[in-house]
Order: sequence, then structure tokens, then C-alpha cells
Amino acid sequence: MCVLPWLLATHQAVFLLGSASGHIIFTLTALRFGPKKILICATALHCVCCFTIPFNSYLILFEILRFLDGFSVACIQISALCLILGVTSRNYHPLVIILLATVRGLSNVTLSAIASSSLDWTELIAVTAVSSLFLFSYIKLIPESPLWYVLRGERVHAERMMRQIAHYNGHRLRIESIHRIQQPALTINTDETFFKLSDVPPKCKSFLCEIHLSLNWLLHGFLYEMTSLLAPFIAWNIPEVGHSLSGIVEMFSALLAYILWQHFPTRITAIFSSAMITFFLVACLFGAEQRSGMFVCVLLAKLCAYTTFLMTQLIALDFNIGQDRFAILIVLYAIADIGAALATFASFQF
Repeated sequence: MCVLPWLLATHQAVFLLGSASGHIIFTLTALRFGPKKILICATALHCVCCFTIPFNSYLILFEILRFLDGFSVACIQISALCLILGVTSRNYHPLVIILLATVRGLSNVTLSAIASSSLDWTELIAVTAVSSLFLFSYIKLIPESPLWYVLRGERVHAERMMRQIAHYNGHRLRIESIHRIQQPALTINTDETFFKLSDVPPKCKSFLCEIHLSLNWLLHGFLYEMTSLLAPFIAWNIPEVGHSLSGIVEMFSALLAYILWQHFPTRITAIFSSAMITFFLVACLFGAEQRSGMFVCVLLAKLCAYTTFLMTQLIALDFNIGQDRFAILIVLYAIADIGAALATFASFQF
């Protein structure tokens, strides 16, 4: 089936806007329903959308399903992240972020290899949905986040959950350590939504940090999509090359971010990477006449952007406590999706 480039870009933009909406809606509803329930519902919605999209012939209904699919994928992504961070020691949160970034890059390379087969792209959507069915087999094994029980004021459930996790890991958890872990979150009004950022000191530094995070994640989403859109014009008209190169860059960025996190201050690294992004984007403007040179500059800018992307996640985790640290991450994921959606429309200028 031949698909017009502008129509394919529209499908992708609708998916990304649905993903941005999913992140925002999760932020508003996670405190009430819990990440695990949202993960189950989002997985079911994702499977329904993926198995329905290939058999739909109406454009409007197709776009609605793409929007809902992006919505469900975003909820799956962020609810799984919250569950993992909720049962993992805060000392290992940076390592979790780096590992998830590595897996994301590897999955992009794998999906590109699958996409190079003779299957139609709508059939590939149904194939990817099969992997989501396996989520139901182990969702039951994933415990609800103890932080969610704490924020709802259910201390007994939180203590029992933390004892179960400690017992599973072969450790003994004293009641004093439980209260000490709960204390930062208990100081926050549980009636407030995840958007409330009243306990982040100091406010001026927090505000500047949020602006830096937002601009960087918007740029990352834009560069990610532009890399995929520019690749077919350079690499023998093979669309999968863009996603493969993006995945390789993401894996290398994850390794680079881990090394920098181990040996250099996080904030200095983020500022340096941001300066490098500006340098390569300026180089793109001067080298716009040659697509190959521009593509190399975009790849290098994406390398710096994704490294900063990971480092600023670590800054967000350091700057915030309780539910606020999850809120900033979720909202920034939505901003990255909006940036990627803007890139699909900007691609018509090249």
C-alpha cells in the first residue's frame, strides 16, 4: 500500500499528540487510581487499537485510533516508569533511567529491522501489539508503588508493601527506616495534584531548572523526529535507516551519560551539552545546502540533546521530592512528544 508522505507525517503527528495527552492525563489521574491500574487499562487499550487500525478504511476513524494508541503507549511508558522507581531505592534511580534509555535505543534498532520486512506498515502495528499481550502475564507480579499508598494516607498498606519488597530482596526492613522513607512524602498535602510544586527549594533555581528542562526536551523530540525524516533522503531512500541511527545514537548517549554521571557534576554536564546542541544547530544552518552535512550535524546535535535529556532527568530527580519528581518527568515527556510532532510538520520545508 502506497502512503503519501504528508499523510504518513500526519499519522505520526497525531500519534505524538496523543502521547503528549496521555502523559498529561496520567499526571492528573495517577494519584486517584494508581500507576498499576492505569498500566492495565492502557495496555488493554493499546492492544485494541493496534488490532483495529489495520482493518480500518476510514481516515477520520483511523486518526482517532492513532491518537488513542499514542495515548495508551504514553500511559504504559510512564506508569511502568513510576512503578519501577517506586520499588527501587532512590540511590539506583539514575541507573534505572540510563538502563531504560539503553533499552529504548535497542528497541528502535530492533523495530527498524522488523520494519525492513515485506509486511505492510499497518500490519506491523498489529505485530507490535502481540508483544503487549505478554504484559498481562506479568503485570500481576508488579507491586503497586508504595509511594502511591503514602500519598493517599494509607500508611499500613505502604508498610506492608515495603516489607514484602524487602523480604523478596532478602533484606530486613526496620519500622524506623519505613517512617524515615515516608517522611518527605508525608509532608505534602495529599489532596494536591501532581502539578503542585510547592516543596521544591529554592524556587528561583527550580523555576530556571524547569525552563531548561522544557526547552531541552522540546528540542530532543524535534531532533529525534528530524533524524528519522532526513535519513531516507541520504541513505539510499531507506526509511528504516533513520530509526536505526536514532536508536544507535540513543544507546551511545546512554553510555556517555552514565560515564559523565559517574565522573562529573550533573549540572555542569547538562550545561556543556546544551552549548554543544547550539553549536551543531548553527552548523546545520550553514550546511543546509548539503543534506549529508546537515544530517551529520543533526545526528551530533541529537547525541548532545539526548545526553542532556538524560542528565536533566537526574537533575529533576534531585530537585524534587515525593510526587513532584514524577510530575516534572511526566510533563517533560509530553513536551518531547510535542517537539516531535512539530518536526513532522517542519519536514515539509526540506
